[in-house]
Amino acid sequence: MGLQLEYIQFINDSVAAAGLKPRPGVTMCELGNQHLRKSARSLTKAKTGKEYFRSLGFEHTSIDWNGLDGAMALDLRQPIQNSALLGKFDVLTNSGTSEHVENQYECFKNIHQLVKARGLMVHLNPMTGSWPGHGLYYYTFDFFRRLAQACQYEWLLEKDLAVKGDQSHLVCVALRKAQENAFIDQHEFDQLAQGTILNS
Repeated sequence: MGLQLEYIQFINDSVAAAGLKPRPGVTMCELGNQHLRKSARSLTKAKTGKEYFRSLGFEHTSIDWNGLDGAMALDLRQPIQNSALLGKFDVLTNSGTSEHVENQYECFKNIHQLVKARGLMVHLNPMTGSWPGHGLYYYTFDFFRRLAQACQYEWLLEKDLAVKGDQSHLVCVALRKAQENAFIDQHEFDQLAQGTILNS
């Protein structure tokens, strides 16, 4: 998707709402090898999300199956096996990545397992009825509300963000993993996703 200025601002607002400050030792995982769009040039000269968030002080890791721009080449359709990554991250950003992952259950299970207890998950994903032809899936706020309830996540922020007109709405939410608990099972995920994650 790429990071517009407004997307970065939502991520930064979410970090602040969680009471976190970027500094050495605060770990961030970014899904996708994100590039900054022209609108972000007023904020930074960085060209990638990795460069920008590292400049703030985060210890940054990105994950993308393509392995580009310093990303770890991991497939979010499959369980992440690298134990050094599990429960490691204070912040995880999903800026237009999960909608491209065929296995939604494994993708959101991986997100849950990558984040440590009290860690922050920031999602910015295409809303149902927007971004025609963009990805495999579209989301609703109701999906994330149900997910938060089922997984005992704290709901910190939400925003309906559209920077390119009425066909560009994003479901933007910031959730905190309240405790170290197991992710819900496949059946429960499928139940809560029914009607709240739509195929393209």
